[in-house]
Amino acid sequence: MDFGSWSRMPSEVHQPGTNLEGWSPNVSSCPDSPTWNLPGGNTLYEPSMVICAGIGICVGLYGFLCISKLLYSPGFDGSKDVYEMYSLTFLTFACMNTTGAIYWCGFDNSDVSKYSKAQIDAIILDGSFSSITSLNFFLCALSDYSVLKINKHRWQLALLLITYWTIYQAYTYSIYNGKQIIWTLLYLDLTKFGSLSFFALTLLRMVFTGNWHGSMELFESILIGITGIEMLANRGIQLFFCNWMNGYFDGMNIWYLQSDASLILLFVFFLKSHSSKRKQLETNKLNP
Repeated sequence: MDFGSWSRMPSEVHQPGTNLEGWSPNVSSCPDSPTWNLPGGNTLYEPSMVICAGIGICVGLYGFLCISKLLYSPGFDGSKDVYEMYSLTFLTFACMNTTGAIYWCGFDNSDVSKYSKAQIDAIILDGSFSSITSLNFFLCALSDYSVLKINKHRWQLALLLITYWTIYQAYTYSIYNGKQIIWTLLYLDLTKFGSLSFFALTLLRMVFTGNWHGSMELFESILIGITGIEMLANRGIQLFFCNWMNGYFDGMNIWYLQSDASLILLFVFFLKSHSSKRKQLETNKLNP
């Protein structure tokens, strides 16, 4: 492995049928981001993303497995609808980081006009899982209110999967037709909506039920998440980190790490606030 190689490999051939000229959905803010030459003539781009995305994959899978274990443990008497929705959210978060790692580390993203078919597929999946995870936060809040019951009403689960597929198709349309506004709405605006709506609805539920367990972790999680979103949209902050870390870290890296920290706090919040006894008391207050 050649850690001293800072040059990028030649860009892939432009994929016909796309309309990416002048459009940059996910380009590193570091023009001279380092690359590592791997055995076999392969190249690892954005090596720091291996750590950032790797942490996210571990957090997502750990949360998914732990919540699923609680859900299917003997004597479970909580809400299967709530536990399934939260476990699904952690799973899609792991998927988001997996596709992100593939996109950032597996391809040369310096010239969007020369993206390969595999590269385009990777960015569509990365964007789709990002939006799906953001949407899931909102749906977790609806599950807590017993509005969404994907375990009891399987037609709701089917509708949810159709919504996921629609998001994927929207990203595909935006890529192949040069509709950057769709990307912005799904990638940034939906993320803000999902986080803020989850926070607002959860805070309201806490006020009505008096179940404040995990409130500190909830506040910290939302604060870190929203800060990360604003940082991602601020070019000046991205360039600051790029220069400070000699190209190894930029705004996207920090955004990934903040997302990881936010999900860790959200996991702790879930465990503290959704024990069987506390949820039963909460349910009694919401449904007297």
